[in-house]
Amino acid sequence: MAIPIPFFSLLLLPVHNINKSKSIQPVEDDPRIPFYYEVAKFTNLYAVGELELGFGYGHSYENTTAAELLQWDGVLVTDGVRGGSKGAILRQFNNCKGSKAFDADIAKAFTSKSRWLELKRTIKLCNNLTAKKKNEEGCDPAYKYDLIFRCIVHNTNALSLYANPDMCGDETRFVHEGHGEANSGLLKLIKGKPGITKGIQTVICCDTDWIRIRAYLHRHKKHKVHYKKQGPNEVRTLWETQLLPLCQHDNSLIGHVLFSQKPHMTWDNYFSGEGIMKYAAEEGFGVTMTC
Repeated sequence: MAIPIPFFSLLLLPVHNINKSKSIQPVEDDPRIPFYYEVAKFTNLYAVGELELGFGYGHSYENTTAAELLQWDGVLVTDGVRGGSKGAILRQFNNCKGSKAFDADIAKAFTSKSRWLELKRTIKLCNNLTAKKKNEEGCDPAYKYDLIFRCIVHNTNALSLYANPDMCGDETRFVHEGHGEANSGLLKLIKGKPGITKGIQTVICCDTDWIRIRAYLHRHKKHKVHYKKQGPNEVRTLWETQLLPLCQHDNSLIGHVLFSQKPHMTWDNYFSGEGIMKYAAEEGFGVTMTC
């Protein structure tokens, strides 16, 4: 590959289709879920389906592969390592004499910058045609980008022999200037964060001694309501849907017990409340909330 990718990234975001690859010897009963294989599938379906590319009308389109999309991500990583081009990645394909922005590794990763742009237009982390739509039961407003979160968290847990029962949780965010689903609460104004005016938030829970996320929840208004306040509701939802199963034998998530005992979690005051404290006591897991 023209752009090297750290081996641990490939452990968490596998290129091939787990246990079904014919090009390599599959690992028997590999508990991980694939990433780039799925992205290549969704990208090709979107390009030839919804965009109707490659049928002699408009622009031609050559099906992509998991390996090519790995290279596509590698361009973004390399750009970031160089300090970030602030949207001028295409300059790094320019090998004109005297160009200070040219990057040989990026240029070798693709046959042309137009191919990189073509994939930028078509890359997808979901199947729009089969995803549940607004007002349908089970609709997830975050379905367009959830795959990468699900793969990283699931595969981190699947590769771990055990997790630290002492955990901490908080929300994280990323900038997004597009439009979220109306009335979903997915996209919101972000106050008090430098360089961010509008973005999307995700609640995460991780080990205190390692940067290993064990559970996550995209913040929006479509989750089951247990309490009136959003923070306590998110802690309970995380516990019931993701953390409790990891405390049980033969759980359906990764197939083995990850916690030797029910964990203790520390959260800030946004997540506190009498209801969640009472529920934690009844369930037998620990919580410490700041005031």
